[in-house]
Amino acid sequence: MVYQGDFFGPKHSDWLRLVSLNLDNLAIEINESNEVSLFQSILEYGIDILLLQELGLHWSNLSRTKQWRSRVERFLNPKCTRTRCSHNVHDTTGTRAQAGGTGILSHDKVSHFAMSSGCDNTKLGGWTWSRFRGKGGMVLRVVSVYRPCASSGGERTAWSQHKVYFNDQNDDRDPRKTFMEDLATEIQEWIQEGDQVIVGGDLNEEIRGPAIKEFFASLGVKICRYGANVLL
Repeated sequence: MVYQGDFFGPKHSDWLRLVSLNLDNLAIEINESNEVSLFQSILEYGIDILLLQELGLHWSNLSRTKQWRSRVERFLNPKCTRTRCSHNVHDTTGTRAQAGGTGILSHDKVSHFAMSSGCDNTKLGGWTWSRFRGKGGMVLRVVSVYRPCASSGGERTAWSQHKVYFNDQNDDRDPRKTFMEDLATEIQEWIQEGDQVIVGGDLNEEIRGPAIKEFFASLGVKICRYGANVLL
């Protein structure tokens, strides 16, 4: 049984509770109140898989104690937790804050079925995926996506970071268009591999509009819920 919406009522033992959440940038310092509330909510509401967007940190420039995995292990048992996050690894500015980024966290029983994880081929942090082994050989791939907002002129926006990378590749496409094209290519490959695919995240566009509807319809992917952060 699947419940589509924001309701966090009692969870049956055979349910999988998957949540997509835009964090709107984690603090550089650990144990910030919103971060504490995040991990408390995972335990309180029995969240099995959490899709995260806009973590907002350049993990390569943070100390070990401030890494995402270290933050997770302060609250959740590492023996039954699997997690991965992705950011723009091409950014050499040396700053600790970085717009964008994605991540996935699985907790409790479902974590023991985790098979593998990865990120977008460009390594810009546009999406993070994890695969889970199911019954009868079924494989579920969940994907957390963050599509940059339209250009606002700022040098440190996710759009600007992606534009710098694509310019270096002699690719003059708009990063938002490139994002959708690359995502479509990967979704098609995952489906051809036989995976069941769930995509959730923040596309920074009205998903009830014709462009997004047509995009996912062309891939055979059904939009299950509307909202700022959606399950697709």
